Amino acid sequence: MLKRMAKKAKKNSRRILALVCMFFAGMVLLISATEENTQEDSNSKSQYSSFNLIGQQINLVNYEDLLNNKIANRADLQQTWRYQPTEEELNFAYRLAFAEAGNEGEIGQTAVIEVALNAVDAGYADTILEEFLRSGRYSSVIDGVPQVPTLDDTFRPVTEEDLSDSLKEAVRRAFQGEKITEEALKVQAESQGLYDESYWKGGALYFFCWDGLGPKEKERRNEESMPVRVEIGNHTFARYWE
Repeated sequence: MLKRMAKKAKKNSRRILALVCMFFAGMVLLISATEENTQEDSNSKSQYSSFNLIGQQINLVNYEDLLNNKIANRADLQQTWRYQPTEEELNFAYRLAFAEAGNEGEIGQTAVIEVALNAVDAGYADTILEEFLRSGRYSSVIDGVPQVPTLDDTFRPVTEEDLSDSLKEAVRRAFQGEKITEEALKVQAESQGLYDESYWKGGALYFFCWDGLGPKEKERRNEESMPVRVEIGNHTFARYWE
């Protein structure tokens, strides 16, 4: 009985966290939509031209140039995968990207899968599927399946109908080697006067919804234990966590 109660409590906590993240993500989309209506030529700007650093917005011309160069050479990227996923792994990655960042832009979806790949490179798992299924690693993975909250306070599995072509392309870019978080964390660290590569080298290993964390979890990620963080979409990303 105690095990059943503990399992139910764990699922409820996941539901609350997911719903909070979905709420704040919705607010971000609403604000973004409003800003787009008031800015000229917003549709012509690359979504990669800027991202939120903690407490400020910084435009990164070099970063945009880097990604534009990768996009121009995408045919080469497709021939040299950073990690060659199986069909099962790729389909799982699509669903995880939707569950974690489906209401964000492509840059956030690429970043989420990049974190999983970074964890494999760091030795936390032998395969990407093993990383996806690591216990407690991804709050959207419930009973081994990426799921999203529903309006009646339950969860449902992500389906093929949820997946757009742009999301699939964003996921494939992560597998092909685009490192969104490594570049972002490097800029963030250097803006803070921190030049130790351990803050960014290899890209982010952690991402979370800051507004969905409780006071104790936020304290565990304070400026001393997690000094370099960057916001991409609705998530905060970091590599170094003491």
